[in-house]
Amino acid sequence: MEHFIYGSDVRLARFTFSVLEAGFDVESVPGGVIVTGGQDHGPNGDFASILIESLALEHGLSYDGHGTSVFRDGSDQGVPLDIQTSSFTSRTGVVAGSPCALPMQDGRFAHALYLGEYSRGFLMLEVSTIVSDFPARWEEIEREPRQYRQPILVWHTGFSAIPLEPTAQLAALPTKVLFRCGVGWPMPEEIESLERDYRVNQTDSPEGWNALLLAMAEVRDRLPGVEGYSIFTAHVGQEGVVQLVEDYAIQKFEVGIALPMPWEPGRIEEVFSAVSGGPDLITARDIVM
Repeated sequence: MEHFIYGSDVRLARFTFSVLEAGFDVESVPGGVIVTGGQDHGPNGDFASILIESLALEHGLSYDGHGTSVFRDGSDQGVPLDIQTSSFTSRTGVVAGSPCALPMQDGRFAHALYLGEYSRGFLMLEVSTIVSDFPARWEEIEREPRQYRQPILVWHTGFSAIPLEPTAQLAALPTKVLFRCGVGWPMPEEIESLERDYRVNQTDSPEGWNALLLAMAEVRDRLPGVEGYSIFTAHVGQEGVVQLVEDYAIQKFEVGIALPMPWEPGRIEEVFSAVSGGPDLITARDIVM
């Protein structure tokens, strides 16, 4: 039996040390680890599940269930990701700090500034509100507002990107961007209660979970069990290499405080939905998680 755990590098490292000491085996995947029962635990799957989930919650990580070995991101629970192994610049020609056009399925183009890439398999993008029939000029991207209040994280899957003007460095590098990492996670009985309250079924599926997040975001409700957060600082170098520094101090959520956005990579399809006026799961996670 394999157990899927996701979260920050620092917390994953502490968690991995704990489960290895407890006799489990650990395999790293982008954004998380897969834990399997070691020799000491035999067939007692219930005991292993309870112990692993408890350790994950204790270290402020997301326990994403158990089953077969499929890489899953924290938002879409179970859908495989085609994480790219080549760098974003070598794959697309888009250099750090410069704008790009992103072809969408309907034939139009979204736009963003590419800031950098993190070794765990995701990119940092500053998303523009411009959606057009043809790639926009870099001057338009510089002038028009952004979709989000800060750069966001997006999984580096095989989506297309067209460089607009590599010499137009619209983002000054090096720079740093703050994110937050939530501490805690709802217990299974709390998820069941949310399903009843929001009349959402099958939150163990991508569709059900996303429906719950959108419903909670609409009334600006936060997930129970997420009791605080720590600050992640993403340092972006001149060439777009992202390095992460975590502040271990746990802070409580306070009304009216402007928080950084979550350290939670989204999918490019979620960006396309948001800029097109559809469901915005990236904003929903910002409100709910």
